[in-house]
Amino acid sequence: MHGSYWDGLSAAETGEVRGCSGAAVWVRLHRARKAFRDLYAEPVQPEQSEESA
Repeated sequence: MHGSYWDGLSAAETGEVRGCSGAAVWVRLHRARKAFRDLYAEPVQPEQSEESA
């Protein structure tokens, strides 16, 4: 699968710029997407103000 990942660059080109392999770019992108998805799925806890504490 080919695609544009960073400023129109392929995974291999992005890896070259970042100093890693194209495979490492795929892994890092996968982990970043998962972290974002996990964080985004968490319910937001309202902050307690000092007055209500």
